[in-house]
Amino acid sequence: MLKADGYPDIQVFIATLRGMEDIAEQYNRDLVKWEQQAKEKDKLPKPPEKESIRNRLRPLQEQGKQKNQPNQEKKPFDRDSR
Repeated sequence: MLKADGYPDIQVFIATLRGMEDIAEQYNRDLVKWEQQAKEKDKLPKPPEKESIRNRLRPLQEQGKQKNQPNQEKKPFDRDSR
């Protein structure tokens, strides 16, 4: 499934996923901070932009997909050869 989506292996996918989780967590922290500021002030400041989050996630996803390493052919493992 991952190769069909453009990821060379599970390690690259997991690294990309963790990077995306970090970005999402930072957005949530910024949103909580904004909500606290909004409660304290009468005039609401502009909330964090979701579009900028999407723009930060796309390059990370593309970077993970482009880490296609040259396919090194592995020798088949024969369990009976021990």
